[in-house]
This record gives sequence, structure tokens and C-alpha cells, in this order.
Amino acid sequence: TRGDLLPQLRVHQELSGGRNTLMQSNTRFDTWSYRTSMDGRVTRRIDAAASYSHQEVKDLTNYLRSKNQYSLTFGYRVTENIQLRGHWGFTKDDKTRYVSHNYSFSWLMSRKISAGAAIALTDYENGVDTYSESYSAQVEYSFSNRTVITGSYSENDLTSAGGGSNR
Repeated sequence: TRGDLLPQLRVHQELSGGRNTLMQSNTRFDTWSYRTSMDGRVTRRIDAAASYSHQEVKDLTNYLRSKNQYSLTFGYRVTENIQLRGHWGFTKDDKTRYVSHNYSFSWLMSRKISAGAAIALTDYENGVDTYSESYSAQVEYSFSNRTVITGSYSENDLTSAGGGSNR
């Protein structure tokens, strides 16, 4: 290396604003948004990304709604054929809180066989709390460039605070 700290790091900044006027209902919305994000390769095997965004909306009565969003993503190449990925996201506004986790595993076992698995977890609060889990697995066998057989399994579970599980 040449001594550069994270030479493949990219940083992005965005600022936007707008006005939406609905003539028929005599309504106007002013919106402004800010987003900052960065992504890049941390090491030869690890890449990562992070972002933050903020949005505010005002109407004619100056009622203000705001929303903040955060996310983190990572990728880890265990070997050239095995990869792990993960994502965490958080959104919060005046009434709602949403958290998501997504994780995946992929493995290229040979030129013809590959396998993967994924887990997705979400937690949503907006008066009633809702939690969901999703699991999936997949195996593929490639007979040729045009013929692939896929076997997969998935399971989803949705649970509300006041009720039971829905599978």
C-alpha cells in the first residue's frame, strides 16, 4: 500500500428541497432533505457502507413531519467462493419506528453447484408493534448455461403485539 487510509472510500452528500402545490385542495407542502453516505472497501475481503438521511415536510399550517433514517451494510468474502453480507436499517419519524436486519450467506461449491441462505428480521412500531422473521435457503445445480435446477425453502413468521404468530 502507499499509506493511503481507505483509498477506495467514497463519500456522498446530497441536499434537496421542493415545493408541491395542489391547486384543487389549496394545499402546499414544502420539503427539504439531507443525505450523507459513504461506502468502500475496508480490506481486500471486507466492504462496508453507512448512510444517514433526514427529511422535513411542512404544510400551510406549518405542521411539521420529520423522518430520520440510518443504515449500515457490510460484506465479507471468507474465500473467493464463500461470502457473507449483512444490512441493518433504522427509520424513525413522529409516529413510526422501523428496524430491519438482513443477513445472507452464499457459497459457490463448484462450477455447477451453488447454495445460499438468508435471514430477514423486522420490528415495526406504529401504535401496534409488529415483528417479522423470514428464513430462506436455496441450492442450484447448473446442467448447462441455459438449464438450471433450483431447490428452495422459505419460512415467514409475522407476530403482532396483541396477537399470536402467523406462519
